[in-house]
Amino acid sequence: ELQEDLVRPGTPAFVRFTGDAAIDVLDREGIGTHSTTDMLWVEMKAPDYAGHAWNVINPEEGDVLHEVDTQIGRLIDELDRKVGRGNYLFTLSADHGQQPLPDLLGGWRINSQELERDLNERFGDIVEKVTPVDIYFDHDAIDSKDVDLDDVARYLGTYTIGENIPESAPGADRVARARLDETVFAGAFTTDFLSSLADDQIASFGPGSYEMGDLTSPPEQAGANQIIP
Repeated sequence: ELQEDLVRPGTPAFVRFTGDAAIDVLDREGIGTHSTTDMLWVEMKAPDYAGHAWNVINPEEGDVLHEVDTQIGRLIDELDRKVGRGNYLFTLSADHGQQPLPDLLGGWRINSQELERDLNERFGDIVEKVTPVDIYFDHDAIDSKDVDLDDVARYLGTYTIGENIPESAPGADRVARARLDETVFAGAFTTDFLSSLADDQIASFGPGSYEMGDLTSPPEQAGANQIIP
C-alpha cells in the first residue's frame, strides 16, 4: 500500500520526511543569518492526503495529525536554536477541514462522473466540471443549444440515487431498493437566482437547521463563514 501514490503521502512517515526536508533547508540556506529577512514556507500536505485515503473518522488520520504536531514542534525548536526565540515570526494556517463520508451517516456519496454523463446526455455537452460543491457549465454551449439553466436546476432537484448509479456498477445491487427513488440534492439553484434574492426573500426561508448557514442573522451574530448578501 505504501507504494501507492495517493497513500504514501498520507502517512506519518511522509510527515517526518517533510520535517527532515524543512530542517535541511534551514541548515543549507542559512535561514535567519542574512541581513535581510528570510522566508521559509512549508506545506504539510499529509493530512489532506490522509483524509482522502482514510477519511477523518479513521485512526490513520489521527496518526498523521499527531506527527504533524510533532514536526511543527521540531521546526520551532530548530528555529529557537538557530535563529533565537523572539527573532522570527512563525505563522500557521490551514486550508480546509473534512467531513465524515456521507454514506456513514445515511447520506449518498455522489458519483460526479455519472452526474456529469447524465447532465450531458439530457442537455447536450454543457458541463465543464463537477465538484463536490458546484457544477460549472460551458456558457457558449448553453447559448448555442438554447439551454435554460433553470431547467437544469429543476432536473437536479429531482435527480435520484438510482439515476446516479452507473449501469453495471459493482455493488449496485447492494443499494437498498427503497433508497433508489431518494433525491440526491436537497435543492439546486442557479447563480442568477441566488444573486437576485432580496433581503426579505432570504429572510422568508427562515434560519434553517444549520447555524453556520443562517442567512437571516445580522453579521455580528452570524457564523464566521456566513455570507451576507
